Amino acid sequence: MTEQMPFNDDYDSNNSGNAEFSELFNKKITRRDLITKTAGGAVALTLAASLTGCGDDDNNDSTPTTPVTPDKNQTPSSLKFKAVNKNVLDQVSVPEGYEARVLYALGDPISDGLTEWDENNIPTGASFVRRSGECHDGMTFFGMTNSRFDVNQSDSGLLVMNHEYVDDKKILHPAVRVC
Repeated sequence: MTEQMPFNDDYDSNNSGNAEFSELFNKKITRRDLITKTAGGAVALTLAASLTGCGDDDNNDSTPTTPVTPDKNQTPSSLKFKAVNKNVLDQVSVPEGYEARVLYALGDPISDGLTEWDENNIPTGASFVRRSGECHDGMTFFGMTNSRFDVNQSDSGLLVMNHEYVDDKKILHPAVRVC
């Protein structure tokens, strides 16, 4: 959803001429189709497996290559923090010495020129085209060393989140629409 292309449930984003995923998903598959396709796949895999020994790299050296053993992340033998006791508090509980804070909340501006969220002066629904929406998912941390991805790095990196749209049909209360 952008200012140039607002979210629209009826908009057809597939202009390729290919079948929509929902059409393929809902297509009736007969028992005969399933057996034919499964059998064909099994035959193809069997033939492909039989060809693995047919290659020739013109190398007559019979000494096998020693496989490279990948480095394994070492698992710590114990936790380095005091466990948090169970509770029913309406807040996030973290171990002693740690802190929790919201990085990106509903209504946070995602472009210049917007005011910060104010509970006493709630922004217009139109401003949500350039604000954080309600349907976020898929947050991932990518560790980095020298501006490159590093699976072993956890002190420095890039936190990435899938920024989705506001779904006005699933808002908490029908009288409070934001779109």
